[in-house]
Amino acid sequence: MNTILLWVAVAGLPVTVLSALFAWRALYPPRRRLVVSFGRPVPLLASSGGRLPDLAVTVAGEPVTSPHVQTITVDSTGRHDVLNSQFDAGRPIVFDLGVPIVKVIRLHAASKTGERAEEPMTRTSRNELRLGPGPIPSGTRLTIELLTEGAPQPHMSERLSDTEVVQTAGFSGRSASTRKYWIVAGLMVGSAIAAQVAGVLTYLNQE
Repeated sequence: MNTILLWVAVAGLPVTVLSALFAWRALYPPRRRLVVSFGRPVPLLASSGGRLPDLAVTVAGEPVTSPHVQTITVDSTGRHDVLNSQFDAGRPIVFDLGVPIVKVIRLHAASKTGERAEEPMTRTSRNELRLGPGPIPSGTRLTIELLTEGAPQPHMSERLSDTEVVQTAGFSGRSASTRKYWIVAGLMVGSAIAAQVAGVLTYLNQE
């Protein structure tokens, strides 16, 4: 019985440690962190049978033969603002979509309360969208919608100092925080179960 109790205690120890680490991470996020999410590209001229020949998209009189909309969200989830000084040598965050960017359809910045916030500087150059340099306050969510010629395959490059940058496989960076919450909760429940089992075995051993 003592051997079983020992194994239960040993198995419960790493679960407890991991729970504590995840809980600390959730309660006390890094000083500065950006969570970047790429939405699924949406083709504008598509149907079950392929392209629609009677429809066309033009921008400033120029046709766009394979228009797609790419959504990018950037969440500032750290405790502190991302400042100008975090942009190494003033280099911006670069989103390379792999296809020409025709137009920035929407650029929206919202504070943690949902109110409109100041929009950071952005500019486009062929396949690239460049964000910053400029402050990104804590709690800010940036939503960027781009019209592209062709199906984009976006990736990001950045040189931010003292800032954690996380790329998630989904539309919303805040959903990643929700998943982290459930991971922490699961680990804590597992730790509690291990502690309960250890307590029962101790009681039985004493009997």
